[in-house]
Amino acid sequence: MTDIAKCEGIECDKKDSCYRYTCPASAYQSYFRPSIPEICGYFIDNKERQNERTKRASPKRDAREETREPLIPTNEAEDNA
Repeated sequence: MTDIAKCEGIECDKKDSCYRYTCPASAYQSYFRPSIPEICGYFIDNKERQNERTKRASPKRDAREETREPLIPTNEAEDNA
């Protein structure tokens, strides 16, 4: 389900490459129609959107995972007593 205002795509030459037009609609979807489609400021390129999703899908590893540092520092002097 997409939480975005979808474009109706009326008289728009870019609608097939715009995420606001091509994204799946939800059950309670809101739509808008830009007054001048040629200079629409709401265009979201499908290719750029896919690149962003790919970047988010492969998270960077936390440095603590590499070094296996404990999350809570221990007092070694008390542990050895």
